[in-house]
Amino acid sequence: MLLIMYTVAWNAYRARKLRVRGKVSEESSESHEVDNRPEVRMESFVEMKRFKERWKKAVNYDRCWVDPY
Repeated sequence: MLLIMYTVAWNAYRARKLRVRGKVSEESSESHEVDNRPEVRMESFVEMKRFKERWKKAVNYDRCWVDPY
């Protein structure tokens, strides 16, 4: 649970950081703002893939653990 919450917080931090980095000057119109959502989505996908790999490794390592679901 803690790991998932940390990942969500990290993704929110990265999204905010990318938005700040991708902003254009204030005098330009909003239609010219850079959209970083695909970047954030791709990074979230990669982080989720890493998490799943670590989870599988941990399950294989801990033979006593049983998935309650």
